Amino acid sequence: VNDFSVRLTSRRCQNLLILGSDYRRANLLYGFSAMSILFNAYRQSGDGRLPDEPVITYFDFGKNNNQGGRLSKNNIDIMNELSARFPYAVRVFGKDSLLDGIDILRKEYEENHSQTRHYVIFAGLNRARRLLDNDSAYAMSPKQAFANLVKNGPEAGYNFIVWANEPGSFCSFYGDLIPELDYRLVYNLKSE
Repeated sequence: VNDFSVRLTSRRCQNLLILGSDYRRANLLYGFSAMSILFNAYRQSGDGRLPDEPVITYFDFGKNNNQGGRLSKNNIDIMNELSARFPYAVRVFGKDSLLDGIDILRKEYEENHSQTRHYVIFAGLNRARRLLDNDSAYAMSPKQAFANLVKNGPEAGYNFIVWANEPGSFCSFYGDLIPELDYRLVYNLKSE
């Protein structure tokens, strides 16, 4: 009675696939997802603060940004704004740090470092294909490490939001991950 508090919780462990070529629409989808995740973490903390450890790991392979990674003032990029405002809660990896980011996530998963649910947003998975496919210097290829995290992560509290801009490329390179992506949002597809 008279309880108007908002509580956003997942009913079960799940991953989300966003498939479509429109960068702005994808950015809005995973950007608003990130806002909900941060709000939920804030509400669950009980002390009115976000946790001191990252709640979201953001791999930024979206549209090329200018001005040191930030979009121009005419374009609002929700993830850039959130990572600038909450740098301790949203950690960001880009092209130069992708493999380090995958390795950090893998180690955290193996050590079960995170005591809270952790979300991984991978923006532009197709654009990271060449880097992930580089397996010559690793005992386990980065692609396989990423696939293992997507498959096994939800059990340990790691959920993934993946945006892939080209359906054909995604299906040929990451087709085995489709069953692991429980929820799928698809838009603006042509003959593909």
